[in-house]
Amino acid sequence: MGAEIEQLDEERLLASSADALVDYFGEKYGVEPIALDRAGIAVNDHGEVQVPQDDFGRAYQASVHAVEFSVPFTGDASLFRYQGSSLPFERRRSTLKS
Repeated sequence: MGAEIEQLDEERLLASSADALVDYFGEKYGVEPIALDRAGIAVNDHGEVQVPQDDFGRAYQASVHAVEFSVPFTGDASLFRYQGSSLPFERRRSTLKS
């Protein structure tokens, strides 16, 4: 978007109102925010399961308690792929289903 704004010629900038430009770029580059369907949340407890692990080349099976959460949502799913500038050290495993 920044590159497109930089390429606008002076005539168009002067001839267009700020509101018209905001509307144009908002329509072209805007995304629908995510809204979670809290009433539709489902939890599936898988209990104790064996998960393959690799500890510096030593493969083994770890016993873990697996719980699956399903949270329906509307909006642009690509927003889930963005991350903040500071990340937690431990990463949770998750899958985004659309």
